[in-house]
Amino acid sequence: GAPDPALAATAARLRELPVRAVRGADAETATGFETATRAHVDVPILLQAAAGAGHINFLPDADGLYRRVPLAVRVGGRLVPAFALELLREHLGGTVTLTLAPEGVTRLALGADEVPVDAAGQLWIDYLGPPRTIPHVSAADVLAGRVPADAIAGKIAIIGFTAAGFDEVATPFAAVVPGVEVEATLV
Repeated sequence: GAPDPALAATAARLRELPVRAVRGADAETATGFETATRAHVDVPILLQAAAGAGHINFLPDADGLYRRVPLAVRVGGRLVPAFALELLREHLGGTVTLTLAPEGVTRLALGADEVPVDAAGQLWIDYLGPPRTIPHVSAADVLAGRVPADAIAGKIAIIGFTAAGFDEVATPFAAVVPGVEVEATLV
């Protein structure tokens, strides 16, 4: 069908993933990438102030567990990077380049480092352990000054819901894990 103008407008506000097409591959017609049918982005004032933004789509396997994340999703005709990939690109001050051949993605590089993805540009999630393996800090405690500055200084902090019923996914370790913890695992 015809492209959704609202989706295309939203996609235009997101950074496009640089693609290096080789051996006749074409990023615009390549198959294998997940395609978003809708997109929600940050509040406009936050998006304008942000150094970057990316998608937070996870796709469960047939058994309902989340084991992979697409590091590129087609949104409004553009390939948009995953949030974790964009966050690391910005944090490290490097570049991200996806190499696409007729058989699919052959390489995804973050600066000089190669990110191990499959032909669809998906990364298998290397879970570090059960829920809360990655430290959690309450945003309310940070704002109220109850968290020492050195507890988070120099660290990447991802803010998200950890309340029951909000953005939860099933992983090989637990049936209910906050999606923000999976994002932190990716980083």
